This record gives sequence, structure tokens and C-alpha cells, in this order.
Amino acid sequence: MADAWLTNPVGWEKAVGPGGALEAFIEARDKGVVRFLGVTGHGSKVPVVHKRSLDRFDFDTVLLPYSYWQMQNPRYAVDFNDLIGMCRQRT
Repeated sequence: MADAWLTNPVGWEKAVGPGGALEAFIEARDKGVVRFLGVTGHGSKVPVVHKRSLDRFDFDTVLLPYSYWQMQNPRYAVDFNDLIGMCRQRT
């Protein structure tokens, strides 16, 4: 899904809502066009947005930034670690 859509609440609803990109992705997977579905994003909000996305759909993968500098931001570190915990529970 387009990164800018996922970090914008209105865009996120459009992407994962009825008639959105997620429906098209699921259809492509069901037809055998793709095997796995994932989300990706950048920015300080993306761990929270990915958790919200995983609440809506069981994605196969999530991609997001991880660096020493980002993990110095306490909010990002908590949100990142929460997301990782959520992913580990699903494996």
C-alpha cells in the first residue's frame, strides 16, 4: 500500500476500507498473482499505523525503519517494540 496513505488517517481508511487497495491485494493473492501481502511505511507514526493495520488484516509482513537514532525517541521505541511483540504473538 502506498506509504503516504498509511500514515494519513483518511488515506488509511480508504486503503483498507471497502473498494480500497487491500481488497485488490487480497483478490490478487486469491488469484495466485502474489503469494504474500505486507505493509510498509516510514516516519515516526508508522509502528502505530502498522499495529492498526494488523488489527484490520493479518498481513504476512510489516516493513518499517529501525535505526539507533530512531530508537532514541522514547515514543518510537515503545511503539516499535509493541509492534514487534504483536508480530511475535502471531508467528
